[in-house]
Amino acid sequence: MPHSSRHPVPQVSFIVQLLFAAVIFGILALLLFLPTLKAFSLRQALVPLNSILAAVGCFLLSRRWLASFDASAIAGAVYGFGPFLLSFKLYHPLAGLGAALVPWLFCPVALWDQYADRTLLHRIKRLILLLLPFAGIILFFWLPSQPWVGPYDLMPRTQQLQSTDLISLLGFPGPWGKQIILGLY
Repeated sequence: MPHSSRHPVPQVSFIVQLLFAAVIFGILALLLFLPTLKAFSLRQALVPLNSILAAVGCFLLSRRWLASFDASAIAGAVYGFGPFLLSFKLYHPLAGLGAALVPWLFCPVALWDQYADRTLLHRIKRLILLLLPFAGIILFFWLPSQPWVGPYDLMPRTQQLQSTDLISLLGFPGPWGKQIILGLY
């Protein structure tokens, strides 16, 4: 039975691929974070969970444009375990959750009704979904600052980017950088 080129037929179930990618990212998190965990606590477990959540979200989002499981897995690993997300482990364990949720927040607009006709109503709906990630990020930083929630400082207010932190952009690791880890993907 022929299939439409607008609706590709997956060879392996997408759910199985997503679960397999999550297992791969979980193993990677164990390899990276297990040696640094002193005692297992929920607070310390949030840091590797942020990386896994970010990697799986990026994997899912990249499947919209990438047909290869391997390419999507690499995209997820680079995002979830790259210098940007790993630098959040220096702060409150929930600080990295904001960055981990970004790919998930973009999934509705990227994956919803991607083969529909491009009518004006459809474009308006997609625009509303496109605003969702920005509202989610604003809400993520606004909620912890409210007195009825905490307030929690997820990141230190006094920390600033120093000129020595920019040396890491050149790819030279060394003792001159402070706590902020910068890198290019």
